[in-house]
Amino acid sequence: MNNTATWPVIDGWIPIGTIITVEDPDSGKRFKVKRTMGTLHADVEPLTSTDTRTIEDLYPTPKNFKTAPFHRVVVHVGGHELPAALMTYPHDGNMSMPGQLSSADDLTGYSSDMADKDSDIISNSRIPNRNYIQDNDSVGHMCLYFRGSLNHVTEKPDPKVQRVLEGYKMRHFMLFEEYITSWQDADADTSIGGAPESHPGLKLSPSDRKRLLDLDRRYADVYEKRDLDRMRTITNKDEEKRRFFDARKRGECYNPIFDHLSEEYTKNGSLKEAKDLLDDFRNFDCFISEFYIGRLDYLVTFMELMTMDKNSQAYADKLYKLYPVPDPHLVDEAKRLVMKHPFEKVDEEDRPLDAKAMKAKMDEYIKKVGYDKWKVYIVDDIAPRMNIKDEYKVNINQDAKFSERDFEGLIQHEIEGHVGRRFYGDKTGLMIFRNGLMGKNWLDEGMAIWNSLNRVDHPKPNIIFNISLYAILTWYLDKLDFCGLFDKGLEYGVDEDTLWKKISRMKRFSNKTSCLVGDAYEADYLKGYLEVNKMNDNQRDLVLKYQVGPEQFRDIPKIHSFLKVNGFIDKDF
Repeated sequence: MNNTATWPVIDGWIPIGTIITVEDPDSGKRFKVKRTMGTLHADVEPLTSTDTRTIEDLYPTPKNFKTAPFHRVVVHVGGHELPAALMTYPHDGNMSMPGQLSSADDLTGYSSDMADKDSDIISNSRIPNRNYIQDNDSVGHMCLYFRGSLNHVTEKPDPKVQRVLEGYKMRHFMLFEEYITSWQDADADTSIGGAPESHPGLKLSPSDRKRLLDLDRRYADVYEKRDLDRMRTITNKDEEKRRFFDARKRGECYNPIFDHLSEEYTKNGSLKEAKDLLDDFRNFDCFISEFYIGRLDYLVTFMELMTMDKNSQAYADKLYKLYPVPDPHLVDEAKRLVMKHPFEKVDEEDRPLDAKAMKAKMDEYIKKVGYDKWKVYIVDDIAPRMNIKDEYKVNINQDAKFSERDFEGLIQHEIEGHVGRRFYGDKTGLMIFRNGLMGKNWLDEGMAIWNSLNRVDHPKPNIIFNISLYAILTWYLDKLDFCGLFDKGLEYGVDEDTLWKKISRMKRFSNKTSCLVGDAYEADYLKGYLEVNKMNDNQRDLVLKYQVGPEQFRDIPKIHSFLKVNGFIDKDF
C-alpha cells in the first residue's frame, strides 16, 4: 500500500471523470465510484445501482451529514493501492435541476461541507445539482479523502479523517500476512490460492491476447528509450568534486553545479509514444492493464520532468511527486539503526580484488546458475561498485576494489536478487513482469539487501548503516543544499570521500545543487528491507517470482491465475 502519496499527487492520478475501485479492507468487498468534482478532496458518486447497494450493505446510511462517519477504505487506481477515508452520506443532489452548476444560483462559496451547519440546505430547491450520474439509485455525491486532503470550507485537515488514516500505519502488511496465509492454506497444490477458474473473467480472447502482446512490445520499446543511465549521468563530476573539496579546505561552501546530457524524449518521440500507449491501455479491458497504466503514468511524468528547467521550483515539485521524501516514522527508525550499527571504516588493503578479477568470478557464477543471457562488463560511468541493468548487463565500476566478503554479498544482492527477479519475469514473456509493477523497487532493493545479510556467512560491513543513512539524508533533501547535506552526513562518522559519493548520487538529477531538490529513491532500500524482513521464505519467493510491490500483494493469486489461464506460465512456474 502506498502510505506516502498525498493529495497533491493523488489529485493528478484521479482527474475528474476517473472511475475508481474502492475496497472495504475488512470484508474484501469492492465497488466502483466516479470522481465528479472536488478540489481539496474527491467528491465521488457510485458508478451503478449495484455499487450503491454494495455501499449501503457495507455502511448503513447515516442519518445526516453532520454525524456521518468516515470509513477506512482502500482505493485501487492506476496500479496504486491507496489508504483513504470515505464518508457515504449522499449530499448536494437536487434532481429538479440539471447536474451542473448554474450561474443563476447566487450560492458563491457554497460547499458540501457547509451542510453540517444547516442540514436543510441539502434539499433546498435553490441549490445547484451536483448529481451527475442519474441512474445509480443515489442522489448526490460522497466525500473521499486521502492523506493531505482538506475540508472544502475550512481548507484544513478533517480530524475524523486523520484518525481513520492513522489506523493504516503498518496495517497493510498485517493484512497481507493474513491474506497470503489464507490463500496458501486454501490450496496447497498450487501454493497460489486456487486454480485459474477460482478467479473468473481473466481469460483473454485470442484477439485480446494478441493485442496485449503487441501493447507489451510497445511498452518494452518505450521503457528502453527511457535510458535512465543517460539522464543520471553527470558529465563534470570529477571537476565539481575538486571544486567542492578545494572550497572546504578554505573553510567555504561550494555547492556543485552538475552538467547533464540532453534529454532525447521529445527528439526521439518516446514521450509521445508513452502518452499514446497510456491511452491505449486505458481503453483496453484487461486485468493487468492497470499495472501498465501505473508504470506508464510514472514514465510519462519522468520524461516530462527531464524536459524542464532543473533549477525551477516546478521541477522540484514534480520530482518530489515521483520520489517523495520518506515518512517521518521511517526516518525515526533509520536514526535508531545508525546508532545501533555505526559506520565501520574499511581499509582498502582488505579489498585485494580489482574489477578484472571480480568480472572473472562473476562470469563463472552466472554460468554455473544458468543465467546465460547475462554478461558482465567493466565500465567507467557508474557511481556504485556494481549494478544490474535490464539489458542483461552486470556492470562493474573499473575503479572498484573488492574483498572475498564483498563477492559473497554481491552474489546474493546483485545476482540472486536483481538478476533472479528478472529471470522469472523473462519466463512470462511480458516486459511488465520483467521490469516489475509499481512499487517493486521497494521490494527489489529490500530483497537484495535481505539476501546479502541473511544468505551469506560473513555479511559485508555497513549494509544497515548505509541504507539507514540514505533514508535520513533523503529526509533533508527539500531542506538542505549540497553543503548542508554533506555536513549532516559527517555527523554520523562517514569519511568525506564516501559521503561525496552518497550525496552526489542523491543530487544526480540536480543542476545547481544549492536548489532544495534531489532523488529520494534512495530511501527505498531501508523501506523495502523492513518489509521483506517481516516475510517468511515462501512469501519472499512469491515476491521474487511475480515482481510485485506492496500495493499488489493481494493480487498475487489473481496475477498467477491470469498468467496461467492465458498461457504465459506453465504449471511448473
